[in-house]
Amino acid sequence: MLNKIIMLILSFLLIFNNSCGNSNSVEKGKRYFKAADFEKACEIFEKNIKKTEIENEEIYFYLAVCYQKLGKMEKSLELFEKILSDDFESEMKKNEEFVLKLEKERDDILLELAYHHGIKGDFDKSSDYLNRVIKDYSYFQYHLGKIALNRKEYRKASGLFDTALNSRGKKSEELDTLFTIEVCFEKTVLFKELYSVTRDPEDFLKAYKNIRLVSNLMLFSHIPEKFVIRVNKLKRELSQFPIYGEKYEKMEKAFDELKIYERGNEHENIVKVSKEIIANSPVDDDKVYAGIKLGDALLELGKKDEAITAYKKALDIAENIRSLSNTDIEDRILAKFKKLGIEIDKK
Repeated sequence: MLNKIIMLILSFLLIFNNSCGNSNSVEKGKRYFKAADFEKACEIFEKNIKKTEIENEEIYFYLAVCYQKLGKMEKSLELFEKILSDDFESEMKKNEEFVLKLEKERDDILLELAYHHGIKGDFDKSSDYLNRVIKDYSYFQYHLGKIALNRKEYRKASGLFDTALNSRGKKSEELDTLFTIEVCFEKTVLFKELYSVTRDPEDFLKAYKNIRLVSNLMLFSHIPEKFVIRVNKLKRELSQFPIYGEKYEKMEKAFDELKIYERGNEHENIVKVSKEIIANSPVDDDKVYAGIKLGDALLELGKKDEAITAYKKALDIAENIRSLSNTDIEDRILAKFKKLGIEIDKK
């Protein structure tokens, strides 16, 4: 099935082709293409390549996609780069949106080739392809981590994911929530797979901590539905392990109860459950979240001094585990202090 970007590229081609004549042979190739018979379409297009670049304009576009669908990624990349080069003249390239779609497709191919060669163990080629498409150091480390994870090199992958998160934090104080969610999701997969091999409770705890962090961050983010489905599937997979029922299921239920009480503005129950989470959760991010909810509920109950104490404890935890996930949360807590007329310097 053709992806959305390729469909958009082809829609531009169809508009352009309305004003251009084509040989019967090329038209036949396009019919095979539309019928998803890429092998026959490719054979016809290859036979119709002309001597001059301008005559090959339309054929190159179709051939690039044919090669891609047939798994001939190097050939496809070569044509996409030829089309995008300054030397290649085309009326369609005057359309900025069209060029952006072509660049996105080329970058996807580069990334796919990077993974292909990395998983095979050809790290020089893999790094070369990554360097051509990924300019951000943090994302570069993230993709290297995913390649290592695909190779079942768990410790190496873990180190690369940590480097990705840490370098992101050093680069900017701004929270890149989606990036953090992506990395922590992959770390959950990593430690789930590792636990399946080692049965080391520490590995499961790391998986649980990361999926909890993903869940917490998703509360404040707009996440594509497909990714939400993947997260829920991963949660279900974790819940199948006996250790989950023995150690962590109670905390998950406590969080579910907290959300129900929040929706119903049941402040007494919010206080009770939040305290339970703060006392028993192995995940510091959970304690921060519960601490904020505890402070909010105590304020509603008129217990200002207790609320301030709850906010301060939540802020201490957030500052002590400062990461990409907590910079924004710290600001939320400080905003609550400011609303109460209390000025607190951020560490």
